[in-house]
Amino acid sequence: MFTIRKYKDEFSYYKSSLMSKLPVLVIIIILLFLCNCHSNSGKDLVDNTFRYAMKSDPRHLNPILASEMASITVNSFIFNPLVRYNENLEIIPDLAESREIKDGGRRIIFHLKKGVMWHDGTEFTADDVVYTFKKILDPKTNTFNAGLFKMNKNILWFKWEENIKFKAIDKYTVEARLPLPFAPFLNNLTLTPIAPKHLLEGEDINLTEFNRNPVGTGPFKFKEWKTSDRITLDANPDYFNGKPKLDRIEIRIVPSAEGARIALISGQVDMAGLSAEDLFVMSYLKEFPPDLRIEKWKNFTYFYFSFDLTNPLFADKNVRYAISYAVDKKNMAKSVLHGTGCPIYGPIPAASWAYTDDVEKFEYNPEKAKKLLDDAGWKIGKDGIREKNGKRLSFKVIYKNGSRASESACIQLQNYLAAVGIELKLQSLDFGALINSLYPGQYESVVFDWVEPFDPDIFVEWHSSQCGDVGMNFMSYKNREVDILLEKARTTLGREERKKLYYEIQRKIAADAPYLWLWNQESAVGVNKKVKGLSKPSPAGLLLYPEKVYK
Repeated sequence: MFTIRKYKDEFSYYKSSLMSKLPVLVIIIILLFLCNCHSNSGKDLVDNTFRYAMKSDPRHLNPILASEMASITVNSFIFNPLVRYNENLEIIPDLAESREIKDGGRRIIFHLKKGVMWHDGTEFTADDVVYTFKKILDPKTNTFNAGLFKMNKNILWFKWEENIKFKAIDKYTVEARLPLPFAPFLNNLTLTPIAPKHLLEGEDINLTEFNRNPVGTGPFKFKEWKTSDRITLDANPDYFNGKPKLDRIEIRIVPSAEGARIALISGQVDMAGLSAEDLFVMSYLKEFPPDLRIEKWKNFTYFYFSFDLTNPLFADKNVRYAISYAVDKKNMAKSVLHGTGCPIYGPIPAASWAYTDDVEKFEYNPEKAKKLLDDAGWKIGKDGIREKNGKRLSFKVIYKNGSRASESACIQLQNYLAAVGIELKLQSLDFGALINSLYPGQYESVVFDWVEPFDPDIFVEWHSSQCGDVGMNFMSYKNREVDILLEKARTTLGREERKKLYYEIQRKIAADAPYLWLWNQESAVGVNKKVKGLSKPSPAGLLLYPEKVYK
């Protein structure tokens, strides 16, 4: 009885207390309701943040230096180029309002948009454009982008090289002077957004703090970069194409494919790239939540197995041929891609208008591989690994840590090569360490993915002038005939004529077997259905107009 009476008394007290405070509680409840309505309106900063998973930190948030995909992706939110691609892979204006082509393509005049402001409130002008390309072409600048704006020509024994020159005509007009007509010029401009002269002039461009704290003209302003965690960008309310519908973009660094998939499924991120294995696992485990959609398209990315051709082991073409014949690429592509791509046999992706498969394919033939190695003097040793002059036929392959496709490729390559007497040792590296290893003499072989631009100009990867730390020819490939064809293809404006030249370039490079091309994979991206305003699926991606994206 005592206990019951006690609880009755307490109930009466709380009832009385509650009634006396009821008006205050009603006000609180109403306020909470209004706050909740405000949050659901989509204008709240937390709810109106777009979260995007990326596999690695960028190297440089400076468009003058940026050349790898992570940097290019982040910079696309912060900076603008003179011209850009749309969903149909057509080049359209961006910072340049219009352009005039004169003297048969040797002079191009860009009329710039007026009133465009840098994120610090300074006006964008022609001086910024001239400064950007001057620094890209400066030999002291550690950038791979210089090759995009250099013209090479060989006349008999005389080798001639000249840079494209940019000149400010007035505050809003820039002239580009080209020594010869240059077919990929506009494409190359899409790859190089403009940087602010007033913040970078006088700085050491390679070491400036700007590389981690950028100021651009784009739809989003840089806010914060927590290495290996996230990059935060806030909306630019003064963006010249209109205020972004989002308040914020968070780029989450998620190195592993599994981590990105889990983050996507659990709603921690709104968008993430998915590998073929991700799609297979999600389908098998029925991990497709109702609020997730998958977008797919053919892309310009391929995977390859490349060698340092300055290494005496790979200087022997017969060894490279043997490696090519030893690997069943069709089976590899089937087992890794689960039907989301195809084998590739040359340096231009299958999605390109310049692609041909009329090249040497080195179809799977392990017996032919063994004979080539026998003829080259590599004999089977006691442990099953071939030897020559006391040296074992053994080398290391490096690949990107967290990339299941690369890891799977390396394991299969290891097994295929072991079957013909070659030992392949595997080592995974973080993305930054991998990139920093790709110099002559610093690596033996690598499995990597490569993203080609939409124009088929592959000069910076395959021309002999781009070897070492000058360009992207890090395998040190040299072929005089290929050099001449690459130069001619760059200066030929007609598509059909260029196509013929690139067909021949692909045939000659493939016949040299400097790479073992593996596959060309489709892009697959998981997107939360609440995300709207994305560009239509295409090789240009879903975020062409980030200012239009909303939730």
